Amino acid sequence: LLTWLISGSRSAMLCAGLGVSLWPGALASIVSGFSEPCAGAVMATGTLLISLGGKRFWCGVLVLSAMPLVRPNFLVLPFCVAVFWAILRFWSPDVRLKSFDSIARLSIAAILFYVPTAAWVARNYRATGAFPVFTTERGPTFYGCYNPVTSAMGSRYAIWIPPYFVPGEEDPKQLAARMSEVELDRYYEQRGMQFVRSHWRVVPGVMLGHVVRAWLLPQPSVTALLIYPDWIFRAGLYAAAMVLFVRKPPPLPRWYGLLLGATALTTVVTVIVFFGDQRYLYPLTVLLIPCVASRWTSRALDVPAVLSRDSQ
Repeated sequence: LLTWLISGSRSAMLCAGLGVSLWPGALASIVSGFSEPCAGAVMATGTLLISLGGKRFWCGVLVLSAMPLVRPNFLVLPFCVAVFWAILRFWSPDVRLKSFDSIARLSIAAILFYVPTAAWVARNYRATGAFPVFTTERGPTFYGCYNPVTSAMGSRYAIWIPPYFVPGEEDPKQLAARMSEVELDRYYEQRGMQFVRSHWRVVPGVMLGHVVRAWLLPQPSVTALLIYPDWIFRAGLYAAAMVLFVRKPPPLPRWYGLLLGATALTTVVTVIVFFGDQRYLYPLTVLLIPCVASRWTSRALDVPAVLSRDSQ
């Protein structure tokens, strides 16, 4: 449906549908029981509804408001929308939301976006007595990326490892015997921050390694049979998207374009700060496939009609 919104091409729809349904990284996530299929469904459905406009815009906001509950890194999505809009205004002053009503609607949408998040934080406060708590995975994730093992050149450079793989770290069962879940999360976060402060010279290299692993290298986290198909698909899609946007950016419905750019910013920030696992790329992948499929499989894009309907 997103592809139809862009191109009106049945062949492009077929290619996009096959591309998403057969995406190797997503198949690996399904086998492992990860959240990527849900994240892709939420992102695609919310983006479609918002792009259609009218009352469906608010339905799309409601759907996208569940995104942080699926992938917490999307808590920054509204801020990334604002940043991407500012970038567009800087590079192309003629690109803007046409009325104050549009700006007001975007602001209200950003507030509504955080309603489920606020409810979840309130629930966690009631359950743990700590505030604010959104997830207790941040600390282990952060320390698992910034430690003596992943900052040393070798096969584990710039990847994530469980914190208890770090030499000298106490067994998590022993830590859990004297710490609550929240305290354990904050303990690992402090350990990670301590390492970053003590070894700040190696941090830029590790961050660059995250980017290289995300977009250029095969990933061992993928199911063994799918490692190289995932690498080929990923490299091919993002190379095609880069050529597409550099040479002749496709005209997109404005909300679709904003959400695509904001999702790209969210993904880049996540990869740089944490690590370059293909799982973090998946919501962006789902939004990029319709663009690439539309450009390479349809004869012409009937964009004026789409923009006209979207601007109403």
